[in-house]
Amino acid sequence: MKLGVDYYPEQWPRERWATDANMMAHLGLTYVRIGEFAWSLLEPEDGLFDFSLLTQVIKLLSNEGLEVVLGTPTAAPPPWLTSKVDILLRNADGVPLAPGTRRHACANNPDYRYYSQRIVTEMANHFGRHPAIVAWQIDNEFSCHETGRCYCDHCRETFQQWLRDKYGTLEALNMAWGTVFWSAIYTDWSQIPLPRTAPAQHNPSLLLDFRRFSSESWVNYQRLQIDIVRRYAPDVPITHNFMNSNEDAAETNNFDLASDLDFASWDNYPQGSTGPHHVAFNHDMVRGFKRKPYWVMEQQPGSVNWHPYNRPVPPNLVRLWTYQGFGHGAEAVVYFRWRAARYGQEQYHTGLLRQDGSPAQAYHEVETLKRERTKIPAFRPKPAQVALLIDYDDWWALQIDPHQKDFSYLKVVLSIYQDLWARGVSVDVIRRSEDIENYKVVIVPSPNLIKTEQASRWQRYVENGGRLMVTFRAFVKEPSNIWTDNPLPAHINTLLGIQVEEYLGLPPDMRGASRNATGSLSYPYWRWAELLTPTTGQPILFYNQFYWRDQVAVTKNELGQGVAVYVGCWFEHMLPKTVWEALELDEVALPFDLPEEVEGIAIDFEDDSEGLLLLNHNSEPKTVHLHRPATMLLLSMPPTLVVTLPPRDVAILQFV
Repeated sequence: MKLGVDYYPEQWPRERWATDANMMAHLGLTYVRIGEFAWSLLEPEDGLFDFSLLTQVIKLLSNEGLEVVLGTPTAAPPPWLTSKVDILLRNADGVPLAPGTRRHACANNPDYRYYSQRIVTEMANHFGRHPAIVAWQIDNEFSCHETGRCYCDHCRETFQQWLRDKYGTLEALNMAWGTVFWSAIYTDWSQIPLPRTAPAQHNPSLLLDFRRFSSESWVNYQRLQIDIVRRYAPDVPITHNFMNSNEDAAETNNFDLASDLDFASWDNYPQGSTGPHHVAFNHDMVRGFKRKPYWVMEQQPGSVNWHPYNRPVPPNLVRLWTYQGFGHGAEAVVYFRWRAARYGQEQYHTGLLRQDGSPAQAYHEVETLKRERTKIPAFRPKPAQVALLIDYDDWWALQIDPHQKDFSYLKVVLSIYQDLWARGVSVDVIRRSEDIENYKVVIVPSPNLIKTEQASRWQRYVENGGRLMVTFRAFVKEPSNIWTDNPLPAHINTLLGIQVEEYLGLPPDMRGASRNATGSLSYPYWRWAELLTPTTGQPILFYNQFYWRDQVAVTKNELGQGVAVYVGCWFEHMLPKTVWEALELDEVALPFDLPEEVEGIAIDFEDDSEGLLLLNHNSEPKTVHLHRPATMLLLSMPPTLVVTLPPRDVAILQFV
């Protein structure tokens, strides 16, 4: 349970730095991140480098026993650079984004790449062997502010070469994209446009490949920096701070970005999510990037400045968010920021200290955490027995062709995750291509693009005893984003024992219900429905109204030693009782009920004893009745079967 802080010494007088370092050490912090927005100080003129500020700060921090995460400063190019050369991103109208903020440069711009390479080389050469630097952070929040895609001429030429490398010939590209539609057959690579603003939507295949290309551009740009840092600091781990999962953050494939890193980290701003289950999902997803422990590199310490309504953060909530991170497998939680800014765009963003340097509410909560850590043995989340498979290709394809205005791949994923979270099911959120043999249950939300090698893997998994659930809009399109000419769901019909006869995008005024065979159970659905014809699959839910009344909504197919469930409609709760039982999810859930918005995380302590982390996300007390006695480690009490949690409070239990 190591803690840290993001620090911007360049924004404060030098005579304050030693005081800050001493306060950080007194607060029990371990890590301090610096440098990621300091390019204009580190290189005040073209080719003139000055690392004296960072050198002095690192010395002061190190003298207090603090360890440093050093960020490369390339997210905010200095004004002299944008005045000297044109490195600016272009939006879909071809208009350059103005400098003066951050994330305004293009990953494929050769000048930006040159100057980025140069500043990182100088930094790595200067600090690469410094004993106080325990990690490097590359850049900051790729694709933040919807800057993951650029439409400049550099990107157009690079995109055309990327397509040439991928398809080899124009004939192959024209066939893969179906350019015969709307008379778009290309006869020269230079004819292929970027998907700038046009009278109608661009070809969905072009749009998907442009998303892939844009993401790869940032992966390559990050790799440019990673290679430099590794050359000068070969033994120091490297990370990047990912953002919350939301539609904007999907501009980059974060699994691909994470593949070159030593560990993943992310910036946790719970008030930018849809609820505590969404925050939990983000933790599990980032853990899944590398399938190992991760960091929270920016933890919200109070109200922020970038929402339409920046809600107040009640006392004890920052402490709860911190424990939530550790419960999901974080190795460190780093608070953003140490002291609230007096100037710039984030003046209303809370810090551990106020603008005047006095402790804010979260500072005192970190003091509490410092005391509590001495009472808690090291723990880790119990290994998950359920895998949730996600894929950025599916996400992008369904953004491009949602067919129904309210259809959102992320919302489907979160709806499934929320039902698991509410029952205390530990989940690994991993990419579709990962091995799944060690999981008891695997759930695949809307795998829209056909990937036949995965179909074979899923079938073997089920035949060997696995329990698989696949939802609507499955295996509809080829990898190039054109519709398959096979019956749906293509290539997994046998696995699921069904055929999709019709798909229905439902407007908001069409909400239906499905029922079980006897009519004793009914579950509401909305947004999407598919009419299924079972082959070997057993119908377990039926539609209850409209012209598709009595047609099949959900099936269960027994195959080998396992079972495959297909969910053909978007339930308001994606795992209704009938589906839950078909997947035997009680076997992997907590053996007792959790009150609404109380999170339960099964944990293992370092001595291999079992435990439980309970987090009450509510503003009123909640009581949990356990299945076996447990000791509450933060309180001096005998073992108990009943735990009453005050509002926004935490209990760490060790079973006896």
